[in-house]
Amino acid sequence: MTDKFIPSTSSPDTEPHPVDVHVGQRVRLRRKALGVSQQGLAARLGVSFQQLQKYERGVNRISASKLYEISKALGVPIDYCFEGLTRGSAPLTTASDMETNTVLTEEAQLLDHFRGLKAEERKFVMNAVRRISRRKG
Repeated sequence: MTDKFIPSTSSPDTEPHPVDVHVGQRVRLRRKALGVSQQGLAARLGVSFQQLQKYERGVNRISASKLYEISKALGVPIDYCFEGLTRGSAPLTTASDMETNTVLTEEAQLLDHFRGLKAEERKFVMNAVRRISRRKG
């Protein structure tokens, strides 16, 4: 019997996989929407905040069991983390990644600013947004 040389299919990746980046962005978006710090979520998950940062950037892949824990901690179903991905398509393109990242960043910034407003100011902003959205619809 002769042994065949089977080349290794694993090599150190130079960039995070686009799906890992997308999942991390969704985790970050939900965490920020809930007003939870990286330190707070990391403690709840039993990981360091540096590890959570790596998850959110897509640098480290999130295991299935850890994704389950994250989704429970954030109060969302696991599939929330995959919303926006197209089934059966090629991995996200760089342009798509950039667009998604821009939208997520803008939403997170808007939420941060909104939370900093007084109740009276929030009511004013909500009414203004309603008026603007009615004009478009």
